[in-house]
Amino acid sequence: MTLWEKYIDNLRFPSLDNNIDVDILIIGGGIAGLSNLYVQKDKNSLLVEANRVGMGVTMASTAKLTILQEDILLKLLKNSFYIAKTYLNSQLEALNMLKKIINKENIECDFEEVDSLLISRNQKEIKKVEIIKKFLKINNILVTDLNNKRGIKIKAYQFNPLKYLNGLKKELKDKIYEQTKVINMKKNKDYYIVTTSNQKIIKAKKVIITCQYPFFLKPLFLPLNTTIQKSTIIVTKKCPNKKLNYITVDKPTLSYRSYNNYGIYLSGVHPTWKSNNEIKNYEKVKKAFNILEEDILCSWTNTDIISGDNLPFIGVIKNNMYIATAFNTWGILNGIISSKIIDDLINNKENPYLNIFNPQRIKKYQKSINSIFSNLISFLKGIKKNKKWYSKKVFWENVKGKRIGIYVDEEGKEHKVKAICPHLKCPLEFNLVDKTWDCPCHSSRFTIDGKWLKGPSKKDISYKK
Repeated sequence: MTLWEKYIDNLRFPSLDNNIDVDILIIGGGIAGLSNLYVQKDKNSLLVEANRVGMGVTMASTAKLTILQEDILLKLLKNSFYIAKTYLNSQLEALNMLKKIINKENIECDFEEVDSLLISRNQKEIKKVEIIKKFLKINNILVTDLNNKRGIKIKAYQFNPLKYLNGLKKELKDKIYEQTKVINMKKNKDYYIVTTSNQKIIKAKKVIITCQYPFFLKPLFLPLNTTIQKSTIIVTKKCPNKKLNYITVDKPTLSYRSYNNYGIYLSGVHPTWKSNNEIKNYEKVKKAFNILEEDILCSWTNTDIISGDNLPFIGVIKNNMYIATAFNTWGILNGIISSKIIDDLINNKENPYLNIFNPQRIKKYQKSINSIFSNLISFLKGIKKNKKWYSKKVFWENVKGKRIGIYVDEEGKEHKVKAICPHLKCPLEFNLVDKTWDCPCHSSRFTIDGKWLKGPSKKDISYKK
């Protein structure tokens, strides 16, 4: 359970139970989806969410609203000053958009100004911080040095993402359908025919795809141009530094933010194919921040889509189909700015950020070899079924040629699933922190009894004899 989950309101939305025609269909009910729906609310538009609105990647975010995003600005500067400046401006405009929406809709979401720090723990990495500081000053951002000369500080913000989405939901309540999963989409003349899991048909002139991992696009779009990164988050009952967030420029990444009387810590960042021992990753985070077990309120893991050039994919996929994904761990601001970019595209307006976020740019760089290699490693590692860290809680059986995964809960009850991901047949791993079955290849996730939670899989993995 994440910290934010307890803040979700009781507002529920129906599943789509009839065929419908719309001008604009939005697929995915996270921060990007609701932001796009908010911008398109005066049109014949609707949003469908496979589970519940806000209960996906947004709920797993630390929800920091800062332009100090690890070393992303430094990486972009290596490509060009223009790209780094354009990206910086996009994040600042997203923040201004967020402020305006909060004020206009009077949303109570614990939005607050805080000190935001970028820190170097290694003397050799201080140069990186200095370069970012100079770049920010050139762009008229007020930056100060930390007293220990090991980092910089700016004014930034943070909020409660679920409370914010609760506010948007109230405003958009007549345009949202939950428990409505899209399983297929095809073009037919001037509109798209979208099929849901309960065989309802949505005819849409335009489609905006904001789910984290769209599986219904051409198969090689994301798998060959992105990787998937997992991180571990721990929340403590005590908050050592209020109205503060920070992140390190060096690796392994350490991230912190305050929330009321809680401290939110993130580390253990790794590609999903590299380390599936979530208990070990959890212990690493505790050690990195000197956290005592008795001080922990809750913990969870999160996955993010990482593009090859550290920029999101926001824009046109093909005629009247738009996408917003691969936010590189900074999904709040990028999800918000996607609504502005896509709205400008729909209305044939110029947008200053389209060039660097254009999904068609994937043809300009090669990520395929690394992605194929990581997926192959995930597959081969998954074949080794019984890992020592699982102890007696998780094991596998072969039943009539099927790979069956078994999790034994605290009461000794066995929960059996078909432990192969329906997406591309990768062997599943069990996540002992979140108590879920996770796909290390493309981040599909399932409950202990096999119900689909997130990711590109179309099906559950429930097992019955």
